[in-house]
Amino acid sequence: MSDQTAQPKKKGGCFRLIGIGVVAFVGLIVLIVIVSQLGGGGDDNTSTTEPAASETTAATDGGAPADNRPATTDNKAEEDKGDDKPRTAGLNQPTNDGKFTFTVTKIETGKKQIGTEYLNTKAQGQFVLVHVKVANKSDEPQTFFGDNQYLFDTQNRKASADTEAAIYMGEESQSLFEEINPGNSLSGVIVFDIAADATPDHIELHDSAFSGGVQVSLK
Repeated sequence: MSDQTAQPKKKGGCFRLIGIGVVAFVGLIVLIVIVSQLGGGGDDNTSTTEPAASETTAATDGGAPADNRPATTDNKAEEDKGDDKPRTAGLNQPTNDGKFTFTVTKIETGKKQIGTEYLNTKAQGQFVLVHVKVANKSDEPQTFFGDNQYLFDTQNRKASADTEAAIYMGEESQSLFEEINPGNSLSGVIVFDIAADATPDHIELHDSAFSGGVQVSLK
């Protein structure tokens, strides 16, 4: 009887040893995983820091990367500014803005009065009459407005069109506002009332109030 009772105790002891071994093995695996993760994190931090150090060195030493980046930005800014400036043309030289092609054919200065003997208007300073041909080069109708056009004198003073005075131009008053269909054109006169001693320098023409505009020299 004593022998049969001792055998189960030995079996229980074996199971406990096996359980301890399994736990130890699992703990070892967990420890290895933790160590490997910590090691990997250290490598990531190193690779992130190195490029920053290189950039700092390049900027301090005046290397090519530090010099090139500002230069490129400045050049792009200059190009953008250049795009905002209206393009310049001369008399009898067609130039485009939006859907319109403009051609300034003639300029008259020093006019004190426009209209007929009985129906006329007088200038505050002097009337400047700019003869212009406007053609619609697009595939949609577009309306020409005299109010969208501006004249600059040699002192760079900006004058708006005198659309009220343009009424006295008779048939040429179509430059006030007129819808132009694709392929069609009109010829009219844009009237400006500027200072008597002013000298016209250029006119700025627009196909709409929101277009970039084109400049035509009047000298």
